Amino acid sequence: MQNVTELMSDYRNALVTLWNFFFRKHYVSLMSCGPLDDYESIERKLFAGLVLKPALGSDGAVARLGAEAKAVLVNPNSDNVEVMLGDLVDGYYKWSLPISIRTDAYSFGYIELFEFDRYGQITLPYVKCQIISSGKSVESASFALLKYEDCQFFL
Repeated sequence: MQNVTELMSDYRNALVTLWNFFFRKHYVSLMSCGPLDDYESIERKLFAGLVLKPALGSDGAVARLGAEAKAVLVNPNSDNVEVMLGDLVDGYYKWSLPISIRTDAYSFGYIELFEFDRYGQITLPYVKCQIISSGKSVESASFALLKYEDCQFFL
């Protein structure tokens, strides 16, 4: 597996800069989400261009992978990390209060860089992950939020 943590850092910096300096000023209200929709469209292309293509080396390899973020595995930097566990409830993510878990019991698949307030000034401090496997079920959660600085990324 290839460590793509540095590529993810560049991607994160690009997303933060684009939203904070160019898109956020056009956001008016939840009734008019055009700027966020445009930003999210660019977000997917940036992921393919800044993470997948440099790591995989060709457009063909990216196409075979399907430009899927889920191909990126998230490995915590230490044996114990603080996470928020979550599930989809009526179409919305419901997150637990932070808890400490032993990371050797879990595997995480990358979903996206996460910010609770997507409409304000962002820093993307969290990584939203799908729990791929766990040695023991903690509240049978399907998703986790990990602090960005606690993570390494592999493809």
